[in-house]
Amino acid sequence: MALRPFPSGLHAFSPSVLIATVGGAGRLQPASGTWGSLAALAIGLLWISVAPASSLLIGAVLAYAVGAWACTHWLKHDATEDPQAIVIDELVGMWMALAVAPPHIWGYLGAFVLFRFFDIVKLWPANWIDQNIDGPHGIMADDVIAGLYAMAILMLIQYFN
Repeated sequence: MALRPFPSGLHAFSPSVLIATVGGAGRLQPASGTWGSLAALAIGLLWISVAPASSLLIGAVLAYAVGAWACTHWLKHDATEDPQAIVIDELVGMWMALAVAPPHIWGYLGAFVLFRFFDIVKLWPANWIDQNIDGPHGIMADDVIAGLYAMAILMLIQYFN
């Protein structure tokens, strides 16, 4: 396992970098999105150990706002459209799925697998967003769609069980 380098002008311990990479998880390679999702799962599980799972939705909204700021700062130093080291978008989508997951290990695992599936596959409109929206919202919004898809499946599973 190796670490992704930073673009020139960014520093590992700056607040925007720590936020964008979810504490450095996005620097892990290969599969930085999966590492970021695992970090988001761990942080989310800590969160729901002290607060209702539904409060992760508020956390996701706040993470989106702070993540968009961090992405804006990152993109001033990197011309890449969607830098792989940025995984705050995975945290947002993962927390959305985790907020409605059944409260047991299989529910949490299901939230992780469903989110990763929809994040990778990028069903419409996520694929349109990924291809047509630039900047921080282009980085973040397709993962919100993946989170919504995962939420819908998790809610349907619970409804029919």
